[in-house]
Formats: sequence, C-alpha cells, structure tokens
Amino acid sequence: MSVFDEVRRLITSCEGYTIHLLDLSLVDGSDALELGLHWGISKPDMVISFRRIYYMAIGRSPNDDIPLLDKIEATELAPDDSAWPDDLDKKMNLVRTTDLPNMLWLRTEGPVRLEVVAAMVSIHQEVGSSKMIR
Repeated sequence: MSVFDEVRRLITSCEGYTIHLLDLSLVDGSDALELGLHWGISKPDMVISFRRIYYMAIGRSPNDDIPLLDKIEATELAPDDSAWPDDLDKKMNLVRTTDLPNMLWLRTEGPVRLEVVAAMVSIHQEVGSSKMIR
C-alpha cells in the first residue's frame, strides 16, 4: 500500500466525525491548515495537517450547530500535463504540469464543506488516552 493509499484510508475513516478545530495560519511563509476531528470515546481524535496549500475553500450551513462530516473523499493528484479533474479545473488558478509535486485533494460534504489541495499532508491519531481504555 502506497503512502497516499494509507493517507486516503485514514482520511476516509473520519466520516461521521465532527470538526472541533479549524485553524488556518501562516507557517514559514506558507499557508498551513489544521483540521481537528472528534468522534467521542469510542474512536480516537484525529488531526489532519495541510501544508503547501494550492487551493482551499470552506463553507458551512449557518443553521447547523454540529459541524459533522457526512462524507470525506481524498484523491491523489499526480504530476501530469493533462487537465485538472472537472470539479477542480475552474478552481485551480494554476496550470497542471509534471513539474508540480504530488498533491492530495480533500473534499467533505455535510453541514461543513471543505475542499483542500495540498502537497504536504500529515495525520495524527490520538493513542494511549485514558478515555480510550475500556
């Protein structure tokens, strides 16, 4: 299993989680996004960190109190001279070439809609917490 396959597997396992942290900041001159996810005591908290962000959009329904992630998709965008995928083509302000790095395209659906294209993604999973021991 490739690194991207493992990242996709971990990200899609977060369907149904709620967002408890959404932090956009500037780190070393580059955009950085931290997405903290919480389920409850039966599953570990997760943090997905994005660096070298090429595109990002966030939307939220104003009447929904719980920022639930109903669906999460993650797609690898390999360096290529072909067009961006249709859903992304008009959003990316960049021509796709083989000179670009491998990127991950994350999309969520639900009360919170998040879309991120980034070249660096890391996932942190809570382990060893007393609330996880049963």
